[in-house]
Amino acid sequence: MSRTFFILGNHPDLSLAEMTAAAERQQISLGFQQRLGSAALLQTTPDLSPDFFFSLGGAIKYGSFLREVPADQFHSDVLFSLLEKFSHPFIINGKKFLFGVSVYADTADSDHRWQKKVYAAALQCKKQLRQEQIKVRFVTSREPALSSVVVHKNGLDDPDDDISYYSMLALAEMKNAAAAGVLLEFLDRESFRGQKIVSLLEGFSIDISDQLLNALESKNPRVRYWALKLLSKFKPENSADRIISLATDPSPDVRAAACQYLGLMKATESEKALLARFEDPEWFVRMHAVRSLSMLEESKYLTQMIHLLYTDPSSYVKESAKNAVIHDMKQALPYLEHGLDEKDELTKRCCVEAFIDSNYIPRILDGILSKDRDIYQKQFQLLSKLIHSNIHFGLKKELMNYESMKRQKIIAAIREINSTLAEIMER
Repeated sequence: MSRTFFILGNHPDLSLAEMTAAAERQQISLGFQQRLGSAALLQTTPDLSPDFFFSLGGAIKYGSFLREVPADQFHSDVLFSLLEKFSHPFIINGKKFLFGVSVYADTADSDHRWQKKVYAAALQCKKQLRQEQIKVRFVTSREPALSSVVVHKNGLDDPDDDISYYSMLALAEMKNAAAAGVLLEFLDRESFRGQKIVSLLEGFSIDISDQLLNALESKNPRVRYWALKLLSKFKPENSADRIISLATDPSPDVRAAACQYLGLMKATESEKALLARFEDPEWFVRMHAVRSLSMLEESKYLTQMIHLLYTDPSSYVKESAKNAVIHDMKQALPYLEHGLDEKDELTKRCCVEAFIDSNYIPRILDGILSKDRDIYQKQFQLLSKLIHSNIHFGLKKELMNYESMKRQKIIAAIREINSTLAEIMER
């Protein structure tokens, strides 16, 4: 048999009814001893397990009732005797002892009056504990009662990585605006944990979008970057202008994330901003700008895409440009054919891959079989350029799709271009 206190939710009577029903299901005897506002004192048989509390939706806190002290006899020594007992395990392990106090009274005025008295006692206890060489932190709150958010907020900065990690997980389980705000503040201090913090925030609802939009104003570029990454999941309405402005952010990571987000939003008003990033000094910003603009307009900016394909020094940008232009092969064909004559091997390779990725090789081979002389000449010239590029483009595999007589006719055309290659094709 033990005495347990519960701090009830916004509807105390419903919370008590829920608690009674849960106790009956689990064959637990509850004896109500005292009720004061949102606090209830119960006598339970057997002792309650944490699982019982976690099964309740209407209770905020629970704990063991240790001692009853008349109001006129409360002073710092009473609190110190309890704290000294609980601090022993921390002294043995050499860890910092954290404690806080919450005040629950029958009226708000009583709450604040007692808060001052209890806080004064707690500060005196903290001083005494430090005099005994105990590492201690007194966790405070503006409100009379400590919320779970405040408790776990203090745990985030604990030097013990396990405590810090648990505090992150506990805040993530709350999934409310206050917890999101604390995690975003922690992200500002510990941006190297960005991936983990953001993965936890992804479990929150779109209601935190305003907080994320505010985080875009942070002086910390990592916070702006991760806020963008999260916003790309929620995609709040009327945020395009804010994101467009970040395409010129001083941080290249933020510029790249902004370009990526604008593509996901498919915001047509962002075309000009994305096109401007084609000249960005960082290759990964240019790459995301190309990819996002291709999601909006595949053919409108074809010449700009081709220019990057020809001139950009980054293979990733070239590949992104190539992937964009192959969606309109009719328009891109003369540029890609010209690219086969380029001296730059990387550009030439991208142009060859464009013909492969767009499945254009069978069309060339079908043209070789055409009885129309103009079609034959055009496709023969293109096949010749592909062969002279000396870049593999799966010719032998494609030939296997033709029956013997047609395959021999194509090989005969190949022999006019490169007799050695024709012999290989015949084997």
